[in-house]
This record gives sequence, C-alpha cells and structure tokens, in this order.
Amino acid sequence: MFGRMRISSKILLIVLVILCTFSIVVGINVTYQVQKSISTSHEEKANSDALLSLAAVDKEFPGEWRVEGDDLFKGATRVNSNSEIVDYIAKITGGTVSVYLNDVRVTTNLVKNNKKLIGEKAESSIVKKTLEKGEIYSGKIEFSDKTYQAVYQPIEDQYGKVIGMWYVGVSDELTKSAVKEIVIMMLISIVILFILSIICVWIFTRNLKKRLAILAKAMRNAGKGDFSATIDFKGKDEIALVAYSYEQMRKNLG
Repeated sequence: MFGRMRISSKILLIVLVILCTFSIVVGINVTYQVQKSISTSHEEKANSDALLSLAAVDKEFPGEWRVEGDDLFKGATRVNSNSEIVDYIAKITGGTVSVYLNDVRVTTNLVKNNKKLIGEKAESSIVKKTLEKGEIYSGKIEFSDKTYQAVYQPIEDQYGKVIGMWYVGVSDELTKSAVKEIVIMMLISIVILFILSIICVWIFTRNLKKRLAILAKAMRNAGKGDFSATIDFKGKDEIALVAYSYEQMRKNLG
C-alpha cells in the first residue's frame, strides 16, 4: 500500500508519524516529571505544615495534652468536636486537619455530604506506626474519594504517653489540575504543529510535483522521439540531476 502512494502522501505520512511519536514520548515524559515534581512538593509541604501547625497550636492554645474520660483536652480547651482548633490551623496551612483521641477522630475539617467526618477510626497501618510506635507517619490516604498527602504525628501527654494523633493533609487535586492543564496545552500545541507541518509539506510537495510533471512529460515525449523540450532545473538535488542527465542525452542525440 505504501508503494502505491504518491510521493507527497508518503512524505506527509512520514512527517506525521515522526510528529506523533515525538509528541507521545515528550508528553509521557513531561506528564511524569510534572506529577513527580508536584508530588514531591506536596510531601514537603505536608511535612512542613505538620511541624508548624503543632507549634501554632501550642502558642494559640497553651497547656498540656491530656485525656479526661472520653474527652481530649489541650490545656483548658476541650478538643472533641471543637472546630476552633482545626479551623485555625486550616487557615494557616490551607489543607485538611484532624485530631485523634487514640485512633478515633474527634475533630476535623474533613467534610462529606455536609457532615464532618468525626468518630471514624484511623487505618491500622497508621495506628501501628504512630500510636503504637510513636513515630511520624507520612504517605497518601483517601478521604471522600479524594487523595491527600498526609502526615500523622503522635500526641503525647505530660508524661510522654501517646494519647492521640495530629493529622495534616495536602490535597492531590492540584496535581490532577496541573496535569490536566499541561495535557490540554500539549494537545493544542500538537494540533497547531500538525497543521503547520501539513502546510509546509503541501508547499514543498507542490513544487516537487510540478518539477516531476515537467520531467515526466519531457521523458514521455523523448520516448516518442521528440527531444524538443528543454529542462533547466536549478539546484543539485536528485530531480535536478535527472534533468541534467536528460539535457545531456538530448544534446548528444541532437
């Protein structure tokens, strides 16, 4: 099939295949690098927010963390169902904030169906690392069909006992939005590039076909014994060399 195509069509096809391959390779690489860069940025922000937020809470709500019955306190402030603490930190970080008494979320700014997600338990892997081992947990989690870069820190009372967890999270929606914008921009660029390529190929092949038509007509007439046509193509490309050979033959026979 390729052998039956016109030269102009072959050139156009080759150019488009090269452009498609180049666009796919570049697109995949750029998308991966952007996702990686934003993901790293989110991780760094979540870690930074976690440290700064606890320091801000200590300053705004002084006093030790403690448990009284089923309630968690920060100094004189009762934390259970208290939006003041999480809203205060959320304004600073722009992310999501939760406080846990042991493994149960007692206050948060996470909302689903206009209802705050209070009373839910943390994942077992988080509980094991943060509550049981007293270590900071960092990783991706899902709340209400949304992905967050999360950091969980242990909350200790005045005796150093872990009594809960402090959570801050950064939404991955920014990553999705950035990747979507890049994909749209790349698609627009590719379409423009394709249109310009088609125009350039058309201009190039139009001149090529014109020269080939002149050469073909002269060769057909030569086959009938008519060498009256003269061809004077400028340049040193293959068509000009064929035209030069034709002229040499015409002069020798003349």
